[in-house]
Amino acid sequence: MTEALPKLGVNISNVIQLSMDGPNVNLCLFKLMKEYLCKIPVENILFDVGTCSLHIVHGSFKTGHKASSWKVNTYLRKSFHLLKDFPSRRADYARIAGTKDFPLKFCTIRWLENEPALKRGIKVLPSIRKYIDEVEKAPDSNCFLELKKILKDKFLEAKMYFTLSIAEICTPFLLRFQTDAPAFPFLYEELRSLLTLIGRKFLKKVVFHSKFEKNNLKM
Repeated sequence: MTEALPKLGVNISNVIQLSMDGPNVNLCLFKLMKEYLCKIPVENILFDVGTCSLHIVHGSFKTGHKASSWKVNTYLRKSFHLLKDFPSRRADYARIAGTKDFPLKFCTIRWLENEPALKRGIKVLPSIRKYIDEVEKAPDSNCFLELKKILKDKFLEAKMYFTLSIAEICTPFLLRFQTDAPAFPFLYEELRSLLTLIGRKFLKKVVFHSKFEKNNLKM
């Protein structure tokens, strides 16, 4: 890189940002870049602002769901794939449930872009239950068997609503900072607001207030 940039007519002292696509990407490059800049006279220095906050939020959402042992993601994926490429199943589902609303695709990688899938999953939950219970010939499908087990959870709908509520808090943050504009100056304030809103859902009020007041964080 140090050889290529001068050939392209780029003065390395004008480099003001080194981005990364993931929480563990380009860490070695950043370290080498800092060491190199320390050895040559440059006016600008690279300020380490940590790894990609967007990926961290994505990952924390997924980690939280996994730690809860809820099967929301499994329900969304299995219900979608059960009906996706099977016209006969889709016809049976529409006839039995009396609806043309089908589950939407849920991506386990881009978790916080799945609000539509969560909302549709909640909407069609009664229809999926009705189809599973009343279909005359059960499909020879692992998705069908998994759904039968998951639908025994009486709190599935409540878990889905709670999952959706967390996603709705995080999504505006992700949308705002998925941009090429210089948004970093606003990052701290937005992250603090994000933690505040989510913290209210998990922490007891006395703990929440004491911790946030101790750290001089507005609520």
